[in-house]
Amino acid sequence: MKNVSLSASSECTCQFRSWLPALVCLVVLSVSAQATNVQVHCGGKFGFGLSKINSALRLLAPQGPNTVTVSGTCKENILIKGFDRLTLISSTGATINDASGGTGVVVDIEDSTDIMLQGFTISGGSSGVLCFDGSLCRFSGNTIEGSTNGGVWVNHSQAVFSGDVFQDTGDPGLGIAEANVTAYGVTVQRSAGAGIYDADGSVFEAYQMNIQDNRGDGILVVSQSHMELGASTLANNAYNGIDVGFQSEVLLLQNTVTTNGYNGVSIGDLSLADFSGGAFTGNGQDIWCGGQYSVAGNIQAATYGTTNCPVPSAQAGASKRSAPLPRPVRPAAR
Repeated sequence: MKNVSLSASSECTCQFRSWLPALVCLVVLSVSAQATNVQVHCGGKFGFGLSKINSALRLLAPQGPNTVTVSGTCKENILIKGFDRLTLISSTGATINDASGGTGVVVDIEDSTDIMLQGFTISGGSSGVLCFDGSLCRFSGNTIEGSTNGGVWVNHSQAVFSGDVFQDTGDPGLGIAEANVTAYGVTVQRSAGAGIYDADGSVFEAYQMNIQDNRGDGILVVSQSHMELGASTLANNAYNGIDVGFQSEVLLLQNTVTTNGYNGVSIGDLSLADFSGGAFTGNGQDIWCGGQYSVAGNIQAATYGTTNCPVPSAQAGASKRSAPLPRPVRPAAR
């Protein structure tokens, strides 16, 4: 009855309910058999274009491709379900604020492919963003903050992050469960627990990360999960800089891990950390091996102060000492 329809001649045909102003048609900037572009100005007056992202989504054919360009301050909880090739882009630093009183996800992406979210500040909610149920999500230049629980969760899905900031969230800043995630140039800071939680067989590949001032581990890798981390800094996290356990493995490439409250890198039983350069100094203990079958592979390639891990004899010397310091008691697992 009332939608934006596409014709083979690439003309825009707008049909509306009697209560929907015809001026809404003006928000469709270009319509073709290939793409639809829509503008949303949050906070705008009714009758002068779209003022909510959810309203724009209802106009679009889910198969895409579609682009929604947003300005202003939006107060709504957005559900993107069953969409393909959808881009949400902020033209002037748009903000999406929780409207649920902290009980709902601000941007909920489910069963959708090739969803792009670019340049927004997303505030509040139980979580800022959820990428779930076989979705493929792409994020660039967003700030996610102030959620009561995790800032962003990627669950049973794939996600790519570039230049995003997660800050002042609940636990964790970024959660990855049964998922595949790539991140580049991302900052995760001041979460209520772990900065990044990589669990349940997930694969996480990240470079040039800044993980700091979180009230748990900087990065927690558990439950048969994997991480490749390069050229990143982990500093001033309350627990460990990197905590790997429960049959998980990490490859560490030229990272700086310093001034974390417990250990720089904590390697649990049946887990592996493989070192390729990097500096691990100024932590409670810089590299810690726990359990009978924890492995610090290629540890001689790293620069560190203290460790209780086995050190190849060729590395033994005054510059790098083995000091089996007692490990601080960690609070119960979350």
